[in-house]
Amino acid sequence: MAKTLADLSEEGFEQMLENMSTPEYDALTVEEFFNILAAMDVADEVHLRGHIKEGQFVFDEPAPLPVKGNVLQLGPKRIVIDLHPTS
Repeated sequence: MAKTLADLSEEGFEQMLENMSTPEYDALTVEEFFNILAAMDVADEVHLRGHIKEGQFVFDEPAPLPVKGNVLQLGPKRIVIDLHPTS
């Protein structure tokens, strides 16, 4: 088991992000949550995909981060994507 985030392989990092997208992600300890956030700082990119459904943006699932509908959940923070019509 990796002792620090720097010790994680790319596969280990991806697995950690994948685990965060499970329904049990809210069972993470505070330390685990902040380790995942720190790991995202190390990653060059985190890709999230989505599509338009009935005029609203919807994240594709499964995703490397916890998403539902148009919401990206990062611990207690919710990032909501709202679309507006173009003029």
